[in-house]
Amino acid sequence: MGYASYIGRIGALAVALGIGAGLATPCVAIAEPGTGQGNGQNMSVSTNGVERVQKGSATATSGGQGSVAIAKGANSTATATGGDHNKAFVKGDNSTAVAGTLDPNEPSSGGSGNTARVTGNGSRALAGAGNGNTARVTGDGSTAAAGVGDDNSAQVTGDGGQATAAFGDGNTAVVHGTGTADALEGDGNTAVVDGYGGAFAADGNGNTASVTGDSFAAASGGNGNTATVTGDSSSVSAGGGDGNTATVTGDGSYALAIIGSNNTATVNGDGSTASTTFGNDNTAVVTGDGSQAVTDNGSNNTVTVAGDGSQAAANRSNNSAATVTGDDSSADVADGAHNTATVTGDGSQASATGVFAMGGDHNSATVTGDGSSAIAFGGENNTATTTGDDSTTTANGPRNNTATVNGDASQANATGTDNTATVNGDDSNAFAGPGGNNTAVVTGDGLTADASGFGNTDIVP
Repeated sequence: MGYASYIGRIGALAVALGIGAGLATPCVAIAEPGTGQGNGQNMSVSTNGVERVQKGSATATSGGQGSVAIAKGANSTATATGGDHNKAFVKGDNSTAVAGTLDPNEPSSGGSGNTARVTGNGSRALAGAGNGNTARVTGDGSTAAAGVGDDNSAQVTGDGGQATAAFGDGNTAVVHGTGTADALEGDGNTAVVDGYGGAFAADGNGNTASVTGDSFAAASGGNGNTATVTGDSSSVSAGGGDGNTATVTGDGSYALAIIGSNNTATVNGDGSTASTTFGNDNTAVVTGDGSQAVTDNGSNNTVTVAGDGSQAAANRSNNSAATVTGDDSSADVADGAHNTATVTGDGSQASATGVFAMGGDHNSATVTGDGSSAIAFGGENNTATTTGDDSTTTANGPRNNTATVNGDASQANATGTDNTATVNGDDSNAFAGPGGNNTAVVTGDGLTADASGFGNTDIVP
């Protein structure tokens, strides 16, 4: 799983919080008959530093004004020390709740107003090294840790889950199930898992990572990033800048909005990818299965796919758009600004590009039909438009070439400068260029017009 590498961070956090590397792998022990879930045979109560009740193998320790520690269950421990109004509660066997001082060797590392609560066996809740932290576990073999800052909250409902909110203020980590949620190293970060997945919100402020299912979400490396996934075996990442959003609804899909700011990557479908990298204010959207929408190394680009097995891409571009509506089609823009590639149909291709390392602006390629192509490249202000099936248009040259087809199985090529090639009909061809200021026009079926050189015109019939 993509989130497996992050699970190890829990152990590291445990050491940093002073509670031992064993936090990462809590185990559920089998209680002796009649001692589970707070049976009176094992109960310990301590308040305001005074032991009030001690029965069996439960242990409670308190210290500070308004402190409360209650442990109910065999071999369970509740500790509320290191400040005032700390509260620790355990109801279960072999469980631990610590509020206030997380490291017994460093009593001054505590805090006040912390609450740790466990209901279950073999679980741990730790809240401290700061003020107003809350850790809550309901389930077996789970861990919740909140601390090294103020007003952090970690909550697990389920068996084998892990939630950590730490190293900052106002962080929230929530697990419903057996997943892992980390909200760390910043303020106001939120990580939520519903199921067996992983959510990681860290390294900045106001980041949110949310998982519903067996997937992974990361929002980190900046501020105000949001990563959301609903589905299984999917992965989303938003970060490396501010205000990025990555969203997946589906299985086996990926969304990346990274290395830039204010980027959006969205997938609705299975086995698809939406990605924006190295730029700002880009949008990549996929609606369909097995499709891709990608922007890389540019800003203010929009790439959109609505269909299955299709691709839209913007590379080394600014203020450009690539759009596909259909199956098994592709649209791409590259090496310039204000370029547009649009496909409406199946098995078709549109490409609007400049020249690598030189650029080219205001190129446009448009296809409406199946099995057709439109290519505008090699300079500026080239336009290729195809309307029909199994037809091709190419506008190629330094500038101002226009190729247009309205019909099926036809071809129009405009190559050079200021050339125009137009076909209205089926099985026909128009060629304008190489050269400049040439015009070739066909109206009808099975015809050819050819104008090359400079300033020539061929109109057929």
